Amino acid sequence: TGGEPLLRRDVLEIARGIKSVPGIAELAMTTNGHLLESMAEALLDAGVTRLNISLDSLDPARFRRLTGGAGSLDRLLASIDACLAARFDDLKLNTVVLRGENEGEAASLIRYAWSKGMVVRFIECMPFARGTPVPTLELVERIRRDGIALRPESEVS
Repeated sequence: TGGEPLLRRDVLEIARGIKSVPGIAELAMTTNGHLLESMAEALLDAGVTRLNISLDSLDPARFRRLTGGAGSLDRLLASIDACLAARFDDLKLNTVVLRGENEGEAASLIRYAWSKGMVVRFIECMPFARGTPVPTLELVERIRRDGIALRPESEVS
């Protein structure tokens, strides 16, 4: 990946520059979300219209383990709330499901996202990530067993 964009001091300038290009109607950013709470309004003002926020667990201890101790779940959830309050056009959660780590949380992550009016996307793990990803078909079956009816993202308004 290109790293965490919010660590760049010039991220707002970059966003404004991209948004000023003729024909650019939307500007999306993917982030771990740890710095979003204080930057949500500024990002929106700079032209960012859509955010993908990484959230792999709602359990504080597991969250710390999965992030290598680098983040606070409470801080990330507050950042998500700040983004919702700022009213971005589109907010999505990106989740990597790893065997033996967070595979039992898929349903609770979906319910959390839906409670916030968001979509959760289960994505492949990055090549440098630790753990074994849960295959998509297995994950879908697990989610269905937990009583959640799934629809393709193209059907979600």
